[in-house]
Amino acid sequence: SFIGKDTVPAQRLRDAILSPEELASAYQQCLHLIKRMYHECKLIHADFSEYNLLWFEDTVYVIDVAQSVE
Repeated sequence: SFIGKDTVPAQRLRDAILSPEELASAYQQCLHLIKRMYHECKLIHADFSEYNLLWFEDTVYVIDVAQSVE
């Protein structure tokens, strides 16, 4: 589904300008996402990078999950 507000899409993490606190939060969220994808879904995202992560309202979202492998 669409991630953003109104017609403005969420920024890729690559393009987001984050404060030190937001950066630390994004890092912790990424670690949690990797662990969750592996333990709950048995998947590894083959391109888990700042290009396939979105930053919206202080939350990291993973996109292009089709690149995941078991």
